[in-house]
Amino acid sequence: MTRPAEVRAREDARTGARFEDYVVGERIGPLHFTLDPAFVEEYIEAAGVDASLYRIDARDAAPPQVLTLFLMGTLHQRYAPLPGTVMAGLTMEFHAPIWRNESTGIVSEGEILAKESRHGRHYVTWRADYRREAGDRLATITNIFMVPS
Repeated sequence: MTRPAEVRAREDARTGARFEDYVVGERIGPLHFTLDPAFVEEYIEAAGVDASLYRIDARDAAPPQVLTLFLMGTLHQRYAPLPGTVMAGLTMEFHAPIWRNESTGIVSEGEILAKESRHGRHYVTWRADYRREAGDRLATITNIFMVPS
């Protein structure tokens, strides 16, 4: 089992990435982690999720949003967090379930998609793609965040 804190950089671990540091088109990763049944159950309890909503073909699936706990770990492999960064948007596409009763090895890779400045604020858009270690696509998460000046 991998915990998010094991793959996420601390804000004080190294100098945080400024807006100018982000490079559109740059690939990030891969980040390897494992979701196991105990971690998924812990997430369900902590988040107050109704686990009965996540049944597919009579099988128990993990709430797919559990992957968001590893989102910034992917980005922070390349770009250190800067205190004051604010999430401005998030979209998720789910392609296949993560089974709640199985340990699942997952690989996450990302790409910086865009940078823009509006009204004196600086925004970065990037995407993280999640797949099973065997290669099956699980999810795509696109994130927009504001980088402080």
